[in-house]
Amino acid sequence: MALSRGLEKHEGYDNGIVPGLELYDICVKIGIDEVTYFGFTQDNTKRPQVQRKAFVDACIKSVQEISKRDAELLVLGNTSSDMFPKELLAYTKRTKFGKGKIRINFFW
Repeated sequence: MALSRGLEKHEGYDNGIVPGLELYDICVKIGIDEVTYFGFTQDNTKRPQVQRKAFVDACIKSVQEISKRDAELLVLGNTSSDMFPKELLAYTKRTKFGKGKIRINFFW
């Protein structure tokens, strides 16, 4: 998608944050209790460094944005891995933000 808009691949990852938040809004509106987002996967480790960093940064921003909403947030993943961002460690225990209207699981 980024390439078709004249961007480099790594420049497109931030554009996925807004659709993810729109999904959150839709789920809350229609009463879905729990949603799982899949962030960083094994395939992402094979990307060039500039893409990997941009993707990690977008995942961190996504989690931080979700924490500003009414959600119970939990980030899951191998926290002992060098690839696990220290910025996400604070979210590795389910935490209620605002009214906690929906449970969000974010797999790293």
